[in-house]
Amino acid sequence: MICLDGRIERPPEGEVVPALRTQGFGWSLLAWSVLFAVAPALADARDKALKHFNRGFRLEAKGDLDGAVAEYREALRLRPEYPQAHNNLGNVLSGKGDLEGPIAEYREALRLKPEYPEAHNNLGNALVKKGDLDGAIAEYRETLRLEPDSFEAHGNLGVALRGKGDLEGAIAEYREALRLKPDCPQAHNNLGNALGDRGNLDEAIAEYREALRLKPDYAEAHNNLGVALEGRGSLDGAVAEYREALRLKPDFPQGRIGLGRSLEKQRNGKAALDQ
Repeated sequence: MICLDGRIERPPEGEVVPALRTQGFGWSLLAWSVLFAVAPALADARDKALKHFNRGFRLEAKGDLDGAVAEYREALRLRPEYPQAHNNLGNVLSGKGDLEGPIAEYREALRLKPEYPEAHNNLGNALVKKGDLDGAIAEYRETLRLEPDSFEAHGNLGVALRGKGDLEGAIAEYREALRLKPDCPQAHNNLGNALGDRGNLDEAIAEYREALRLKPDYAEAHNNLGVALEGRGSLDGAVAEYREALRLKPDFPQGRIGLGRSLEKQRNGKAALDQ
């Protein structure tokens, strides 16, 4: 889901080196000299790491995933305990089709910053891809504990709950996501899927139509609307939706299967009328 997917940590406007906390007042001259010698080097490393982080973000936005990986890794070489860089590196690795790498990066981000809702949400997404729905559900719930109005986490939790067969829970999460972001076509489509699974075809059709009002070139929603219309016996409408799905996405196997099935039903129906 595009508008319910994991979030990237955007580059900060700038960073400051946190104050070094001291204990007591009896610092020796040697301790102070070490502090003043090390602090500039630390600040320089953090500044360079931030520059590489920002470059990685810009390259990722341009679609240069290999370049982004290299920049985020350089940021982490300079500053290993950089949770935002671990989070973003996980996102890029996920975009490259890596299943294990993102999980390791998100877990490291969370080791460094346990109350990091974006990383919990993104870890949930990575666990879904691996088929670990229970683990994903736990991460989405933790995201929502930290950030109750995260429409991404509500929508993603809905996906995981539907995968577990909890249709009521999934419907509730999709509705909450839509309360927070009513113009999200993917959430309307996903709510339609859950309603269709429950047998509420009229409600499902309404959700698919709303998804298509918001995003007319949404091939999956055209296909799903075709399935729902076919289930209602509206074969002409189903054929039209399957054809539109295939026009938008010619290599869409579900659309081709649905179109063939509906055309066969039409032929059989006409043959029955001719008898």
